[in-house]
Amino acid sequence: MKTLKICFYTLLFTLFNSSLIFGSEIVLPASQIEKGKGSISFYYARTEHKINLEVKDIQEIDVNGVNYFSEVSNEFECSGAGDSVRIKFIFNPNEGLYYWVNLGAGFYELEIPSTTVKNNLSTRDNGWLAGIGARKTLFPDTIVSPAIAVEIGLDYSIYDLNSIRLGNSATQLISNRLNLTQIHLAALVSKKYKKFEPYGGLKVFRTYATLKEKTDVGKVTGIKDNIGLFLGTKLRIYEKEAVIIEGSFIGETNIAVGWNLEF
Repeated sequence: MKTLKICFYTLLFTLFNSSLIFGSEIVLPASQIEKGKGSISFYYARTEHKINLEVKDIQEIDVNGVNYFSEVSNEFECSGAGDSVRIKFIFNPNEGLYYWVNLGAGFYELEIPSTTVKNNLSTRDNGWLAGIGARKTLFPDTIVSPAIAVEIGLDYSIYDLNSIRLGNSATQLISNRLNLTQIHLAALVSKKYKKFEPYGGLKVFRTYATLKEKTDVGKVTGIKDNIGLFLGTKLRIYEKEAVIIEGSFIGETNIAVGWNLEF
């Protein structure tokens, strides 16, 4: 267990000093979870964020012969937005690290700027999301002091972008795929007030993006670093059930609303 803790803190230090950025919803406060206990959260999330795509002279994707990226080396900051429904499970097996996984499905839209217009790519079918991570409670919640925890997570999502609108033109069918790999590091604090438990913190995150043509070899890739703040609350409805509301701002705009069950 001591070796595991050393590896965990080493990884946190490495991530922090590498300015890793993006991130999934935190969903739960920093308060401690009893040994052998856990919880599961069902929630809806709406996220708006930025990703980078770097176009090189040998990397281009076209639609019916029309390139919506320049052939000249350039880096584009693109706007992404998505709606998803997710399940997040967190468990404390042995009073050390808490481990979590999440699964979800949703829709996504990507806006790519070109020379004079903006091109919009979107999904018609569900994309898929999955993530894993770990959390460590540094200081437990007491009568006079709040709980403090740190968390690290890795999320992966895949979307088939099968329609595009070039500027103000009519929508066309395409066969593109967007892969997003997102790593986040968060520090959070929370305090219990009977049935009300507000929480908040800071997270840094990195997004690796790959946009490719499924029927060709053309693709573009990029990395986007950012930092953001989040605020949320857990409102207990029953002894083991609660409503979770969370919002993020600066670097990404995010809202999540869901239901949490403890066991």
